[in-house]
Amino acid sequence: MRDNLLLDFGDTFLVDSYIRELCFDKALNALGYSNPDTLRALLHFYLLSSLPNEHAMAWLDGNVARVLYPQADLSAQSIDSLLHFLGSGSV
Repeated sequence: MRDNLLLDFGDTFLVDSYIRELCFDKALNALGYSNPDTLRALLHFYLLSSLPNEHAMAWLDGNVARVLYPQADLSAQSIDSLLHFLGSGSV
């Protein structure tokens, strides 16, 4: 028996396509964060969801961002690390 994966595809795919079309993905890469998939997934979470950070991992599990950014880690510790990096002034 084959398991089926059900994902919310629409908004994230559209935003990802738009980010790539505008070459904004190059700006995200230039930040130099150690896990760019986490950065991109969190960006999408903030743009497309009104949920608090504690629901980010559940959002990722049901969203196509899980496929687009397979190395993304939206655990509380990972989000904290990313936000600390962005706020450190070295960006």
